[in-house]
Amino acid sequence: MCSRLSVKKTEILNLLGAITLTSVIDSETFESELRDYVQALALKIVIESKPEDSSLCTSTTIREVLKHGKLISYQREITDTILFFKNIGYERIYSILNAITVQSSSSFPVCPYWGTCAFTGLSSSRQLRIEDHNETILIDVIFAPLVYALWLTTHINVLETSRIHRILLKENIQNIQTLQRFMDTKRFLADTTIQNYYTAFSNILTYFRSVRSKLDTQI
Repeated sequence: MCSRLSVKKTEILNLLGAITLTSVIDSETFESELRDYVQALALKIVIESKPEDSSLCTSTTIREVLKHGKLISYQREITDTILFFKNIGYERIYSILNAITVQSSSSFPVCPYWGTCAFTGLSSSRQLRIEDHNETILIDVIFAPLVYALWLTTHINVLETSRIHRILLKENIQNIQTLQRFMDTKRFLADTTIQNYYTAFSNILTYFRSVRSKLDTQI
């Protein structure tokens, strides 16, 4: 049986309006931040498989980017905002958002039957289905951009680690020198990949920051 996690209709629909606001992230700046992150991750992976190459790049810089870089700060802000909902009593919203982040895949099937949206409490004929601890959470497809943006931003490390391993195997990259040359090509980080991540981070951060601003005035 589907669970019926819900919040007041007026609350969540008012918050949803924030997604249409102007982006809080500059696209060119984000591309540079994303490139720094993915390059640091790739270098880390190669160094771990070939430690003798560690002298060819600054491991301290790699650790700094992967622990304290701008992309990491974005992820922390997203996590902190999810906890913020819980701390101010929006436990149902917290439960829904947290359930999205722990999914191993972004393949959220669309239910072919009527059900109640967990966010709005309203019935809908098209809803994403999310399984969480043997319960089914249904979310109206109007929230799909939010759902996919949240999932993508919280899984970038797993996704990019997997993609980099495939690149290393396909391109037969076995050392830092070869990797550094390849990182200068479009094949290392395609424009479509950059745009997908930018859209996800931009949407979720714009949404969350606006929501927090609105809720802060009510606390």
